[in-house]
Amino acid sequence: MDEKEIGYINTVPLVDVMLVLLTIALTTATFVKEGSLPVDLPSAKAQTREAPKVFRVTITKERTLYVNESEVNESTINEVLQAFSKEDLCEIYADKTVMVEDLTIMMSRLNTLGFSKVVIKTKNTTNE
Repeated sequence: MDEKEIGYINTVPLVDVMLVLLTIALTTATFVKEGSLPVDLPSAKAQTREAPKVFRVTITKERTLYVNESEVNESTINEVLQAFSKEDLCEIYADKTVMVEDLTIMMSRLNTLGFSKVVIKTKNTTNE
């Protein structure tokens, strides 16, 4: 068998790949830039604000109430909730079998106590 000696290297595919990589790098670099218009923003003294604290109210399917991890009676829940700041975020975790009435009572109770930041936690169902 006769082996042929290679006298050159074809660089066209290498140049094509490098141009594609350069195009991707330049395109993504424009999106990384923070602002598209050059603006010299004024400076100001800003007060640091604490992030709101989060507490959890859980309603189980047996209608048992928990605040964070502690079980709470229906009669003492108002006193327990008043220990939190009105600026704190309240996350309600309610079992899906809990009656809407129980959830509405809890939200009404939080509203009466002055909590305005209340969310109902749900699970993401896009994968199902």
